This record gives sequence, structure tokens and C-alpha cells, in this order.
Amino acid sequence: MKLTFNTKEFRRTLEKFYHIFDRKALIPALSYIQFEAGKDELKLTATNLENTLIITQKQTIQDSGTTLIHGKKLHELISKLGDEDCLLTEEDNGCRLKLKRSNWHLQGQPADSFPTIKPVNTEQTFDISSSDLFEGLSRAMVCVDKDNSKALENCTNGIHITIEDSYLLIITMDNYRLFKFKSFVDTSLELKLNLSTRTVRALLAILSDMKGEIIRIGVDQDKFVLQAEGLLFTANTYTGKYPTVHRIFTDYLDQIGVDPSILIKSLARLKLLAEQTISMANFSIRGDCEDLVITFSVKDNGTAEERVPIIGRYRPEFNIDVGINLNILTQDLAKEHGMMLIGFQYKKPEYAAAVTADSLVPLDNLRYISFVPMLDQNDYSYSWHVGPGRA
Repeated sequence: MKLTFNTKEFRRTLEKFYHIFDRKALIPALSYIQFEAGKDELKLTATNLENTLIITQKQTIQDSGTTLIHGKKLHELISKLGDEDCLLTEEDNGCRLKLKRSNWHLQGQPADSFPTIKPVNTEQTFDISSSDLFEGLSRAMVCVDKDNSKALENCTNGIHITIEDSYLLIITMDNYRLFKFKSFVDTSLELKLNLSTRTVRALLAILSDMKGEIIRIGVDQDKFVLQAEGLLFTANTYTGKYPTVHRIFTDYLDQIGVDPSILIKSLARLKLLAEQTISMANFSIRGDCEDLVITFSVKDNGTAEERVPIIGRYRPEFNIDVGINLNILTQDLAKEHGMMLIGFQYKKPEYAAAVTADSLVPLDNLRYISFVPMLDQNDYSYSWHVGPGRA
């Protein structure tokens, strides 16, 4: 095999493989990228047996052939090169890369040691903008459970994807909050699956450079399939329990509108009293009040109260007093820009049994507070677990 490629352009291709090839693989071939050179076309394949990525692109091919090149070493080398042409030549024990002032030999593996990749068959698919999918996945990753002890079994360190009424929903949760992203898709396909955090990171690396390109999503038995021009990505899906989040996220919340800049500045001042431990701030609203009142108290440090003006026509029909983790709330709100709506919702008694039936989260005494930023055409919501307030 012998081919020539531009290092700057090839670097962008390798970035997509970064979360695919296994850097600590027990099977050596899983750390390698398979290069298959044909007539004016190069096919690159990497897999970790959970995720597989295949990219086909036009290249200047002098001699056809197949070889395996260590993914991490190749990525590190190409990342440190500028914009120049590189000649890649297959040798007996690997490959050689020749540049203007560099000459490298990378040890390889036998081409037949690479796992056989089965072709996929997706009979039902739908199209979606890569930028919409990237936004939903990147926001969802903020709320992924960092505790992996029960994560895969219970889907709390991954994401849940479903299609309902022509809307793609991306849902995830940790011990503090739930997240839902909604984007319209023109399809009647029924879809419900769970993807691991590792798969989501791989997807984000692939989508980050697509710049709004339309991609195609489908399912082949137990595999999630993403297709774009010259690209095929597959990932294993997982079964597991997931909350009945419709019982938390509802379209009929009592809501108030606030200026996000005023709210974020108020929370920042309150955090001056916060300690490293869990810090609960009290949020209270009275039906006839014009302000959202936030109070915070730390023993031996002091107490503080901030009032955030309520704007818009939304008023709760009942008084609200809830305690919210100040650090988590501040972290999430700091990422948002523009007008937002904050909706307060009490758990109704019938929620507990319905949600707990297929959920990790015991909701007997929990309530949630949600906010829905009024941004663009996509709808996404965070809900935070709250405790009883100090009425």
C-alpha cells in the first residue's frame, strides 16, 4: 500500500476516531485503525467492539493494500505536524511516513487480526441536522451520572433517546437533576434506546466538525446507526431502567419569568457564603409577590437574601418554598444566555408509584424545579431535585 495525504486535512479525520480506537485494549488490534487503499479511495475503520466508525474519502493512491496503524501514535504524530503532504508506505512490520523533514516508521499488526465488521441494514431511518443533535448531546452530558457503580445497568451514566409524536427526545439524569432536549424530526419511526457515555463522547467528536450537515439515524437490531456522506458510525444499545420523565417534565407548569443576568448575579453573591459541602438555598414565591426571594444561610458564616424581579404574565397559583442545591443550579444557569422561563412544580401524590415502577429514583418525598430557556427553535429543559423549603 502506498498513498499521499495532506496532514492538516487528515488531522480532522483522525479527531473523529479519537474516542473509537481503544488505547488500553486487551486485544491489540482494537488500538489500531485499519487502512484499506483502493482506486483513488481510502477506507478507514476503527472499533472498540462497542462503537465502530468507518470513513471513506478520496486520496491519492499509488498502490492499493490493507494495513493496521496504531491509532494513538498516529494521532499524536499528525497533531504535531503542520500543513504538508505525507507519503505513507506499507512495510513488512508496519508502515513508514515520509515528510519534508521527518521520516517515521510505526510498528503494525497483521491485517487479518482486525475484527470483521458486519454490514448494517437499517430499513427505517430519519434525517436530522448534525448541529441539533450535537447541541442535545453536549447539553445532556452535563447531567450524566459520574458514579459508574450502577451506571450501565440503570442507564444513569448514559442517555436515553426516544421519538414521540415526530419529536426526538434526549433524556439524561444524575442524582441532582434531569435533562430533556426536544427537536422536531419528520418521521413516523418508533424509537427507544439507551447509549453509554462512551458512545456519546464518540458521537460528539464526530458531530463537532459537521457544521449543520444533515445526517441519517437508524437502528439495526440492537445497534444505533448514524450515516453521513462518507461516514458510518454504529454503537451498541443497552437495555435498562429509566425514569418516567413525563411525570417530571410537563407542558403545564406554573411558571415565572426572570431576567437571567439578574438571577445569575444574585446566585453569585449568595455563593460567597457557600462552603464545599452541599449548599441548599431557599427559593420562595408568594402568589401576590413581584419578586422571587432567594435566601441562603451558613452556620458561622452568615445569612443573605436576594430578590429577583418577576417579569412577564406568569404567576403561580400557590405559594412555593423549596430548597435547591446552589452550586449545581449556578453551574447550569451560567451556561445559558437570553431570556428564560423558570417553572416551579410540586410532585403530586400519584406520581410516586408511577415513576418508581421503572425508575431508580424514589420520588415519595421529592419535588422538582424546571427551567425552559426561550432560545431558538429547540426546546430543552433542566429539572433539579429540590428539598423542602423554610416557609
